[in-house]
Amino acid sequence: MKYSIEKWSIEKLLDVVENGRLLLNPPFQRNFVWSPTDQEELIESIIKGYPLPTLFIYESSKNNYEMIDGQQRTRTLLKFIKKLISDKSGKFYSEDDFPNFKSYLLPIAIITQLDSADSLEEFYYRVNNLGKSLNRPELNKAKFIKTKFLKLVEDLTQREELKKLDLFSNQTIVRMNDRDFVEEIVSLIKFDFTDKKDAVNILFKNDISDKESSNIKNKFIEILNKILILNDIFPLNKTRFRQKNDFYTLFSLIYKNTIEQNILNKFYKIIVLIGKEITPSNDNSEILREYAINCVSQSNSKSAREKRYKILKNILMNQNSSPNKEQEDIISFYLEEYEVPKIHLSLIKVEQFFTFSWEELNSFYNVEFFDVN
Repeated sequence: MKYSIEKWSIEKLLDVVENGRLLLNPPFQRNFVWSPTDQEELIESIIKGYPLPTLFIYESSKNNYEMIDGQQRTRTLLKFIKKLISDKSGKFYSEDDFPNFKSYLLPIAIITQLDSADSLEEFYYRVNNLGKSLNRPELNKAKFIKTKFLKLVEDLTQREELKKLDLFSNQTIVRMNDRDFVEEIVSLIKFDFTDKKDAVNILFKNDISDKESSNIKNKFIEILNKILILNDIFPLNKTRFRQKNDFYTLFSLIYKNTIEQNILNKFYKIIVLIGKEITPSNDNSEILREYAINCVSQSNSKSAREKRYKILKNILMNQNSSPNKEQEDIISFYLEEYEVPKIHLSLIKVEQFFTFSWEELNSFYNVEFFDVN
C-alpha cells in the first residue's frame, strides 16, 4: 500500500466534494448517522482550533477520490456551510460569523496504491475496528472530569457495598460500564423514571450541587445496604436481578416505597422464586411475559421501566385482600403449570400488604434461603 499525508483546508475538501471528485458513499460506507450533538461538537472543535483525527481517502484516478473514513465529518461540514447546524441555544451557525472556518487545515491520508491482496473494504474495516474506540462512559470521563456528578458516580461505583454484590464482569469494569449503570441509578434518585440516558446527559451538562451530591449518596448507600441484606438471604448474582434492568427495577421498588427490612426480605424470596418463570416465551403468564419483554425491548425507555416497576409492585404490595390483575395472573400460571389446588396459592397478609406466601411458592422449587432474622 502506498499513501501520502497532506493538509487540506476545509474549503479545498468541500470544493472537491461539490465538484463531484470525492465520492462520499462508496458501497462499504454506512449511512449518515451522526446526531445533532455529534455535529455541533465537531463544529465547536473546529471553531476552538482543536486538532481533528485524520481523514482517509482513496485516489481512484487522477484527482478523483473515494472516502474511506471521514464521511460523517465531511457531511457535517457541508451542513454547516448550508447553515443547517445550530448551537446549544438553537441559533444556526453561519460561516459569516467565523471567517477563518474554511481555512482550518485537516489532516488527509491519501491512499494512492493498494497491494493485490488489499481492498478498500478491508482497509475500511481495519480503520474502524482495530483497537477499541472510546465508549460513552470513557468519553464522559474525559469531557466532564471536573463535574461534581462524575465525582459522585465514581465514588459510588467504588463503594464496597456495591462490589460485594458482584454484579459486574472484569471487562465491564475495565470499560467503565459499571459507572455508566450507576449514573442511571443516580438519575433515578434525582429525576425518577426517565428515557434512556436523557437524565444522565442533563446531570453531566448541568452538574449538581454539593448538597444534592450528599443527599443522593446517602440514599444510594441506604438502599444498597438493604439490598446487601437480601444478598445474604440468597446471592443476588444467582438470580435474574443481577441483570441491569432487573436490578434497576428492584432498586426502584425499594427507593420509591417505604418497606421495612423484614417485609422486604419476604418480598425478595417471592421474586427470586417467581423470577425463575420470567421469560419472553412464557405463554401461560401474560404478566411475567410482559415483564420479560420490557427487559429486552426498549428496556431503558421510561415506559419499560415504569411497566416493570408496576408489575413487581402489584405482585408484592396489594393493599386489598382480593387478588389484583397481576396476582390473578400468577395464580392462574401456577394452577396450569404445576396443577396445584388454588387454595395453595391464596394471598396472605404481611403487615399492610396482601401478597404470596414465599413458603408455598418454594414448595415448587425447594430453594435454600438463609434466614437473616
